[in-house]
Amino acid sequence: MAIVDKIPSRSTDTYIDGFLGGMAAAYCEMVQCGVRLAGSFECDVEHKDRVLSLIAAEGCRAIVIEHADARASVWVYKHPRVELLIRALQNLPAEPSPLAVWANGKIFGYSDLEVLDYVSGLRSRPGLESTTRSKRNRWQSQM
Repeated sequence: MAIVDKIPSRSTDTYIDGFLGGMAAAYCEMVQCGVRLAGSFECDVEHKDRVLSLIAAEGCRAIVIEHADARASVWVYKHPRVELLIRALQNLPAEPSPLAVWANGKIFGYSDLEVLDYVSGLRSRPGLESTTRSKRNRWQSQM
């Protein structure tokens, strides 16, 4: 049983609005501050209009891509030119290529080194970390 199933029906809407509102606000903040070009999260299709109004109220734009399972991906962005990138990413083959992984990493604001490490497979081998993460861990251990 999901957590949301345990909440009385009237407060379920409040819970969903709060959760989705928080997601929308967080992604809008990151996009507006320039931390990332876009952000993406999923919600039930029935909530998309509410999510779109929250995103618009935050001064951002959104693209909704509906899926067959009554779910929708909500892409949050600020600059109109980013829509071209999002649409291009949607048209890539389902099997991820290094170029697709790089593009997704960059649009979501990951550093060049983190994306390169991921693409080169360092993250998929047990015991190996990215260079950036190793440096960060060494720095933190010196504190």
